[in-house]
Amino acid sequence: MALHGGPSPSPFYQPSSPLGRLLAVLYKSAFVAGLVFLHLTFTTPLHRAAASLAALGFVLIETCWTTIADEDEATGAVSIKPPSRWAGEVGHSSFAQFWSNVLWTPMILHGYRALLAGDEPLFRALRVVLFPLNIWWLEIVEGYIIMMLAGRNIAWEYKGWDALFHGNIKLTYYAPWLGLGAAVELLWEPVVEKAIALWMEHDVYMYELAAAALLTAVAAPRMSVTAIARAVMGEGGKKRA
Repeated sequence: MALHGGPSPSPFYQPSSPLGRLLAVLYKSAFVAGLVFLHLTFTTPLHRAAASLAALGFVLIETCWTTIADEDEATGAVSIKPPSRWAGEVGHSSFAQFWSNVLWTPMILHGYRALLAGDEPLFRALRVVLFPLNIWWLEIVEGYIIMMLAGRNIAWEYKGWDALFHGNIKLTYYAPWLGLGAAVELLWEPVVEKAIALWMEHDVYMYELAAAALLTAVAAPRMSVTAIARAVMGEGGKKRA
């Protein structure tokens, strides 16, 4: 949920020669194909529907956050903009993060809840209190995969003393991630499970992913409102957000 992306310092070697780049395209493509294969092999339609719905939901969360918040690029300090600036400075998410969430969210939703299964108050409290660790796990895995593939994290970059793992996580974001965990826990049975079932029953997630794939090809890497609007109007190749 950082406010800007890259250039994050990547610990992975990126070849510069034409042959090296060609080989990198081949092994990176094979790596992505392997991730997709594992995802399809070890998840069910329910998991995939949940992942696509959660990825879309986080697009809305991050877009709202980057609309109302400012981040100092030198220190990483975050402040809230005056409401008068919100309408004119619509935020963004990224396709890199969207697709990473599609692949990894089964681990942080159903996998996480399976590890802490139980309806007792203790387990419900643990699922909330430990939820930031769950998100940091996601950010570390996704962040390093994006760095390996793209040479930098093109989805987000945290700054400041509390930004760890090459800027992939931010410790002071414990509070908002805790709030997200509380929201997921409170809404899981009355809202989230029902929405996931609806998403799966009507194959909505398949249409969502098909549309996202088309928009990614046109408007990547950033998922700004203006970039998507240009893509829909057939102008995506003229300018990137």
